[in-house]
Amino acid sequence: MNRWLRPWVVVLLAALIYAGVTLVRYGYDPLAFAMVGTRYSQGDPQGSQGYDGQFAYYIARDPAQGWQYCDVPAYRYQRILYPLLAWVLALGQPEWVGWTLIVINIAALAGGTYFTERLLAAEGANRWYALAYGLYGGLVAGLRLDLTEPLAYGLAQAGLWAWSVQESKRVGSKRQEGLVPGRARAPLSNILHHASCTRDPQCPQLTHRRRLLRPSTSCSSLVVQSVIWAASTATISPRKGSIPTLIFA
Repeated sequence: MNRWLRPWVVVLLAALIYAGVTLVRYGYDPLAFAMVGTRYSQGDPQGSQGYDGQFAYYIARDPAQGWQYCDVPAYRYQRILYPLLAWVLALGQPEWVGWTLIVINIAALAGGTYFTERLLAAEGANRWYALAYGLYGGLVAGLRLDLTEPLAYGLAQAGLWAWSVQESKRVGSKRQEGLVPGRARAPLSNILHHASCTRDPQCPQLTHRRRLLRPSTSCSSLVVQSVIWAASTATISPRKGSIPTLIFA
């Protein structure tokens, strides 16, 4: 059981539960995530504004003609990967697009957490710090609102991990050739060295890092911050189009 209990699994389950609860509250309508407004969907200047996720939905529904329903087409089409993937997964069926947008963001949250976990583990840090990435309010809001951020950051984490692996191989190869000192680290390790716990028992900062980087301390801090964030936004008076209203509605 413990072998399967990983940060990315926790984030995946949390995202599935959150998405499921939201769908139940809105009668299993996936467009509740896109927050479609009539101002753009029906061309009504006095209609509801909706939110940014609706533009990803319009483009995913019809990549060639979706620009007609966007506020600033040139800007919205700069973030084309998310809606294009949704269109591909939906096999070009407009009625499936709302679902594929949700699926992609759930997978992106879990995937980004997985690569964050790998980066932390490679540096000797506790892998459970990856929860701070996967449960971050901004990315969870991206899931709730069909935004492009979960996929963008997930791919960034994947790219950083791939770069780290290549740099480690390069440094290891040069070390074998005697071109670099045996204790030389790859650039990513240099960047994260002072923020991560080392396995080197001779490290003078080991005791201090272990005290600061305990899993219980990390998880407790994450829970406290999440509760404060949720409480502060939930107590804000609802306003039309406000982010707190959209997330907790």
